[in-house]
Amino acid sequence: MSAGRDFGELLRTSAAHHRDRVAMTCGDTHQTYGELFLRSCRLARTLADLGVEPGDRVALLGPNSRWTVEQATGVALGGFVRAALYAHQTAEVNAYLTELVDAKVLIVAAGAAEALLARRPEMPSLHHVVVYDGPAPEGALDYEHLLATASAEDPGVRTAPTDLHVIRFSAGTTGRPKASRTPSRAGCAATTSTAG
Repeated sequence: MSAGRDFGELLRTSAAHHRDRVAMTCGDTHQTYGELFLRSCRLARTLADLGVEPGDRVALLGPNSRWTVEQATGVALGGFVRAALYAHQTAEVNAYLTELVDAKVLIVAAGAAEALLARRPEMPSLHHVVVYDGPAPEGALDYEHLLATASAEDPGVRTAPTDLHVIRFSAGTTGRPKASRTPSRAGCAATTSTAG
């Protein structure tokens, strides 16, 4: 991998060279590289339409599912920073972490949405809650509707190797979870190594 390569380049190259090959399998659901890139573009465009700018934080919360990969790649394609919350944490802790990183948007599985929406006052930095894998409660936006109405055009954002890529959190067994930050260079290297 070249020193300047970013996630956008990885996704574009995969879609161009392996468009019809399966990129993700979850149960009976399969997604090709072409389909993954298309939905990633739509998600990146959706977030931009919601006012998220490159470098802004987007919190993701839900179990591993058919949406997991496209959410990670869509956030990366837009140059946004993914804050990966843990489904095993309480709503109180996840609300705290969402505000800790100043997330502008929270993308959350329907099963966890009500509990987080009830704590919306604890997250003043949060502009929007987007719900997938089920109906969006009052006060939230529907993930599939947003993607269906968004542009599929490549956002064309490029990140630098030192730009922040993802924020992860410790388990919090000795207190509040602590954040660790991974730059784009390290995230791309891990992805390339895994894919290879």
